Parts: sequence; C-alpha cells; structure tokens
Amino acid sequence: MHELELKQLSSAGIRCSQQRLFILSYLNEHMNEHLTVDDIYQDLKGIYPALVVATVYNTMNLFKEKGFVTAIEYPGEELRYDRRIEVHEHFKCEECGKIYDLPMESEKLKQAEYNGFLIKERFILLKGICPACRKEPKRQELSGN
Repeated sequence: MHELELKQLSSAGIRCSQQRLFILSYLNEHMNEHLTVDDIYQDLKGIYPALVVATVYNTMNLFKEKGFVTAIEYPGEELRYDRRIEVHEHFKCEECGKIYDLPMESEKLKQAEYNGFLIKERFILLKGICPACRKEPKRQELSGN
C-alpha cells in the first residue's frame, strides 16, 4: 500500500513508522498544496486516531531536515510545508489567501553557488493579488476598470 513511501523513507535513512508512512503518503497525495501541521493533523486524525499533533510537528521537522519538504514562512503566519522541492517561489494572494507555486525565471537564482556565495536555502516573499481575484467584479469596480 505504501511502497513508494517505504522506498522514499528507507533511501533517506529514515526509520519507517506507521505515522511517518501515513504523513508522507498524505504529502505525496497533496503535492500541490501548502499545508500547516494543523492541516495535516486535522485531515489524518480521522484515518489514524492514534496520531498526535507533536508527532506531525516532529515528522515535518525531520522531513524538512532530510529534504522531503521545504518550509514556507510568511511573517506573522503559521509555517507551511511544500512537498515540491524543486526550485520555485511562492506567491500569496492578499485577497483570498491562496499560495501559488511560481517557477523561477532567473537561472542564476537556481544555482547552489553564486558569485562565491554558497546558497543553502532561498526564500523570496511574493505577495499581491492573484488572477482569479483580479477578475472578480468587486475588484474591477474598485480599481475603476
């Protein structure tokens, strides 16, 4: 049932527990979402009643350390995790709150080394209004378009 997740955990040298398998499977199924620890816990507690929030928190920290997820940190907001680990940035809509994945356009920013700097982690904060919210009639009336 969790063959892919078993392989992913063991290849990273992570001990396979039932909780880790469930959490990794959930993350793999929700690859395009940007989830908080509470999102994961709330969705999984019905399926796996023995799961506790601390386990999800510790597992997500381990997965981040092992490169399974990246953390998205918007100031003043709950930490979110992204299962997509290839280089990309995030855009948060100020209207609806949705977070979008945006591919990096600059090849230089994708490099692990740049002008003598060793880049271990990147975070560019992009905020604004998404295309869907820009199309809403209320927004068009306010902007005069």
